[in-house]
Amino acid sequence: MQRTIGAPLRAAAVGAIALQWFSIGNAQQVYPSFRDVDFFYSQQPQVFQALWKAAQTRTIRIAVLGDSQETSPGSHGFQYIPLLNYEMWKRFGSSPETPVVGCFYHGNSGPANWLLAGQCATPGPTATRLDASQILPNARPTAFSSLNSAVNITGGNRGQLTMLRHDARGVDPSTNIPTEVAYFNTSGKVKARIYAATHPASGEIAYRARPNASSSVSYAAAVTTTGTLTLGLRSATFAIKSGETSALEFNGTNYMQLEVFGSSDSALTDLIGLRFVNETHPEGVVIDNFSLGGYTASRFSSTHADAGPMFAAFGFHAAVLHYGANEGGNVTATQFESDISAVISQVRAWVGKDDFPIILIADVYESGLTPAQTAEYDRYVGAQLAIAQSDPNVMVINARRLMEDIGWNAQSGQSGRYLEDGVHYTGLGAQALSAAAVAAMMGEIRVGGCSRDPGAVTLQSNMTLVVEVGGASACTNQGQLTVAQRLTLHRPALKVELKNGFAPAPGDRFKLLSFDSFAGEFATLTLPTLPSGSAWNTDDLYTSGTIAVEDTSAPPPPDPPDPPATPPPPTIGVTSGDNQSITLPSSPAPIAFTIGGSGTLTVTAGSSNSTVLPDSAISVGAGCGSTTLDCTLTLAPASEQTGSTTVSLTVSDTHGQSAATSVTLEIKAAVATEPQTGNASSASPGRARSGGGSLDLLSLLGLALLAMIVPCRSRRRTMSHS
Repeated sequence: MQRTIGAPLRAAAVGAIALQWFSIGNAQQVYPSFRDVDFFYSQQPQVFQALWKAAQTRTIRIAVLGDSQETSPGSHGFQYIPLLNYEMWKRFGSSPETPVVGCFYHGNSGPANWLLAGQCATPGPTATRLDASQILPNARPTAFSSLNSAVNITGGNRGQLTMLRHDARGVDPSTNIPTEVAYFNTSGKVKARIYAATHPASGEIAYRARPNASSSVSYAAAVTTTGTLTLGLRSATFAIKSGETSALEFNGTNYMQLEVFGSSDSALTDLIGLRFVNETHPEGVVIDNFSLGGYTASRFSSTHADAGPMFAAFGFHAAVLHYGANEGGNVTATQFESDISAVISQVRAWVGKDDFPIILIADVYESGLTPAQTAEYDRYVGAQLAIAQSDPNVMVINARRLMEDIGWNAQSGQSGRYLEDGVHYTGLGAQALSAAAVAAMMGEIRVGGCSRDPGAVTLQSNMTLVVEVGGASACTNQGQLTVAQRLTLHRPALKVELKNGFAPAPGDRFKLLSFDSFAGEFATLTLPTLPSGSAWNTDDLYTSGTIAVEDTSAPPPPDPPDPPATPPPPTIGVTSGDNQSITLPSSPAPIAFTIGGSGTLTVTAGSSNSTVLPDSAISVGAGCGSTTLDCTLTLAPASEQTGSTTVSLTVSDTHGQSAATSVTLEIKAAVATEPQTGNASSASPGRARSGGGSLDLLSLLGLALLAMIVPCRSRRRTMSHS
């Protein structure tokens, strides 16, 4: 039973999308530009680290959903997708499975898929009975009966013939992928996993191996292994099922070919495709792509609503969403976030896992956008960041910024090296982008040339900066991260890797970092092992961004001579006049003091109360500290001022050493005198003067008493007389 979407449902979906666009378009969110987003971000890096750890012992499958830049074979992903697989091989040393391929190849010449080639010759298959909505982009299911052309219902005698090219022959030469390497290990048990769809009138799957000494695909190669897979494909319940062949016999040849077809003369079998697997060596990562030219995130959701059974059957462990180029600023960043979120929800519903890991890779610079489109396009990474900030199982790779920093932008004049037509990648562009994307998945920022960032760069603790060194010339044969503003390190790791057989020698210096200002430190430094007699010197890493190789075989230079001993500090001591209290109009006595020390000594003095005693009124005796060590200090207080002050004396030598002491001075007011009772010169005749002629206090008291007694006696005499 096939599921189709009727016209009313489609119309409702379109209406909902239009309404959503209207509401979002009138409430734009604010997203940072790609320049303000880290090179990559995830809330929980351990989610993705667990994938790569698992790949060391078993197969991890990743699906890529994108547009023409990611479509292979048949469109411009013929460089990029094989390179993604190649980068994974470099890390895990094995491609344990090939991608799934249906009846769609580019033949023996021209671009091929990663490790695969093939033919679907006529007479052979007919059109699949699956509805278009049930098929993933770039998947090519077809329907086969048996190869008994005289009696089968198709009249065909050719099946889907798929070749395992374990050495990557046929991949476009512009990728620079070596073709003398066995990326897929053909030792042990090599099988094929074949996928097919159920149908109420389905046949089963038949296969036969045709190993070939040549890498040219040929139906004429002799048959070795044959078999039939009975999967129960005749069913009214739609499903995608799979089964594995028995171990395929190479028969001493180099390349394995497998021909797959239907098992019945009278029934069709809807073959989805197949992948080769190594059961003995399952470790590694394989990347499949289900991308199509002209696609956007919203088009994927609307066109492949029923492709969940196919996606789930392939057994993916994570998905990469690689949209943005075809949106090209024509949709707002808010709408882009909504469209990407819809794809994430759709994929997770297909696999039945709310925590299914998603990697969002931002599309890179493309030419031909208007300023308004560019401004919106620049915020797509910010929209992806908003998703990752709310979803711990989403990772954002800011490939836009990573590529802009190597010159893939309009301002550098170098974008033509990376873009062949303003949008699609050249071989060099595919190499640069795939290397950066896979490195970021692993938590790395790789710098092989000169990476120049015009802003401020922050490296988080989950990042590893990997600098490739193939010579001592920065940006030529040695990587350098150049940051125009501030470089901030939140304890990331630094790893230096040698390339092209380069061997550092003593005296070599490598400027790994260039920055305007700097903060933080690396948590770890991993440097290449040097021959005996050489050692790394990292003393200048945080000042100039440079490391160097030193020769440790030569004897160390002699220690510098000890500096001359510093003499004892000077001394100072007051011998007289240290604490004085005077009454005006008296003057303070000179202060005598002695000093000691080596060389010429300098004495200075200062007053704590400049009103009573200004500094200028303090004089140090001549020759003090130069010709004599017995010194005097003369004080000349201000006229008629009273109060106290502390005089500080300091002696200093020529070595910056000093000693100090202090004295105190108190100045009191003069004592007031009593006024005189008369003019001394008018004393009574016959009375002798005494001293200055003034009466003392006792004499005055006697006179006053006498004056009181005499009148009293006179009154008594008068009264008695009467």
